[in-house]
Amino acid sequence: GNHTGRIKVVFTPTICKVTCTNGHCQNSCQQGNTTTIISENGHATDTLTAPNFRV
Repeated sequence: GNHTGRIKVVFTPTICKVTCTNGHCQNSCQQGNTTTIISENGHATDTLTAPNFRV
């Protein structure tokens, strides 16, 4: 079956994500000047602006 889920596109001036390390979580925000793609589970998959994005 298809498990990709619905995707919504939002236009936002900033991109905020929550990163957790060893049970410690913090918000990580950065400026965004393009479309951020967020899956329905709420996690940002900003492959358009990710610095470590590879083809």
